[in-house]
Amino acid sequence: MKVLICCEFLGASPTGIGHYTAQLVKVLSTAPELEITALLSRENADLGLPPNVRRLVAAKKAVPGLPIFRTARREMERFDVVHYPRAVPSFWGRLERPATVMTIHDVMAVAWPEHPHRGERFYFRRVLPGVLPKIDFIVADSAYSKSDFLEHYRFNEANTRVVPLFSRWETLNPQEVQSSKEPFFLALGSIEPRKNLPLLLEAFAEFTRLHPQLPHKLLVVGYERERKETIGIAAGKHGRVEWLNYVDDDRLRGLLRSATALVFPSLYEGFGLPVLEAMSQGCPVIASSASSIPEVGGDAVIYVDPGDPSAIQNAMSEMMDVKHAGALIDRALVRAQTFSPGRFLDEMRHVYAAALQKHRNEDR
Repeated sequence: MKVLICCEFLGASPTGIGHYTAQLVKVLSTAPELEITALLSRENADLGLPPNVRRLVAAKKAVPGLPIFRTARREMERFDVVHYPRAVPSFWGRLERPATVMTIHDVMAVAWPEHPHRGERFYFRRVLPGVLPKIDFIVADSAYSKSDFLEHYRFNEANTRVVPLFSRWETLNPQEVQSSKEPFFLALGSIEPRKNLPLLLEAFAEFTRLHPQLPHKLLVVGYERERKETIGIAAGKHGRVEWLNYVDDDRLRGLLRSATALVFPSLYEGFGLPVLEAMSQGCPVIASSASSIPEVGGDAVIYVDPGDPSAIQNAMSEMMDVKHAGALIDRALVRAQTFSPGRFLDEMRHVYAAALQKHRNEDR
């Protein structure tokens, strides 16, 4: 089966969609029955890809915000399946030969009233309903995202499937876990309102007040999608909070292995990959009980009400109990093993076969 993956979100410093696309291509390339081609822009054509992945470089230079596959429509007709790793634009037309698969990571722009980005709100509310009739199959990262999607859009549930994500890194063996954690908490994610950082900073300030003898810091790692000042993070100006902005994979993995805990009080997540990746690296997790996060964390996470700073502070204090934190890590390593590349590949095989069969049936 010939599969084309639209890869314009790959980049030297990828965030969520870029990481998803890279992992998608990497895992699919291990299946001998799949011939994978990456559709690339001239700007990202030199990025490293598995050697057996073919490349299709768009003939024209990509315009910012304009998906590159607009320049490659004729070439797309020679594939069996075209997979777009995020919502496609309004000019997407139904293709004659290939089946079309689209990944929906979340529908936050319609499901979460506080979503701040006007362009995304317009797309998900006005544009996407007109695009969906041209799509053969929808992939959702979680059961929560699938349910949210079907609640807000008319689409045949039989043509949707949950394909859970997996960590970029192999899950550690218990013997590999760093026995002595360093005195810092870690926060991950783009700096935007749904990540709930003002409340986390309030909780951390309370933690430092109650435990003045402890040297713990709070390290915030994340792309600064919104300026810190616009979401009221005044509390982050004191010396116990460090803003690291974007860090590469190697440093991030080191931080996760060393941290006392990841604190992830997000208000809305389509999956919550930082939770899974922290668990896979032996990092205890304190996380919001909202949206899809419990679906990922299972019984291996301390859940908190994301609107209650006292609950977050109490959970941070619990992490000072080494035995309690160690038991949490043991459960986390077991839980993380259930989200594997092999499971992801098996699910995607099913998706592509089902999408192709649906497309062929409709063309008869």
